[in-house]
Amino acid sequence: MPPQVATLLASLAEAKRAQHRARLAWQKARARLPKNDPEVKEALAAYKAAKAVRQRLDAKIARAQSPKTMSAKGLDFLVAQEGFIPYAYNDSQGHATFGVGHLLHHGPVTAADRAEWGTKAKPKPRALVLRVLRKDLAERFEPAVRESIKTQLMQNQFDALVSMAFNIGAGGFRGSTVVKRLNERDFGGAADAMLLWRRPPEIIPRRRRERELFLNGTYR
Repeated sequence: MPPQVATLLASLAEAKRAQHRARLAWQKARARLPKNDPEVKEALAAYKAAKAVRQRLDAKIARAQSPKTMSAKGLDFLVAQEGFIPYAYNDSQGHATFGVGHLLHHGPVTAADRAEWGTKAKPKPRALVLRVLRKDLAERFEPAVRESIKTQLMQNQFDALVSMAFNIGAGGFRGSTVVKRLNERDFGGAADAMLLWRRPPEIIPRRRRERELFLNGTYR
């Protein structure tokens, strides 16, 4: 166990005891005093503060123990969903793109793009494509999942969520019902909420595959 996690778990144990003591104090105050008595209100405030401390530690531990990066199998899954084009091309919106969905700039491919990023006749090595993809994931999409989810995730769940974030955008993911449900520990609801992102219609099979990966660890 990493030292950071061990320290957090020790702090969490104490926070749980403090919350329990505060709850008992509040209950005793309610039993012997009128509801609006200042001592009751003070005890309730102390209980809520202790609970908030425990919840913050829960979230820190979840982030510390959850996967930090997409797995090799997850990377293969994402490439299969996005497609692999090892040269500069125009995406469906007419914007210059490279490799696995890496936006070069808005607007069509230029001669300079072809010179730097390759052509169909002279494609770039697979290693370069994957390096660019890994950089995109590390800078935008893996942090979007790590920072917005406060519940501990398994590797397949993390991979599915990164794939989805890559498709709908980091901002869209952060504000999604998927994140809200996960932070309520409603994993089934989160999986179903993934299917709400169903436009254009041709994206629905991909969303179903991401849901299956999230629920069952099926990489296909």
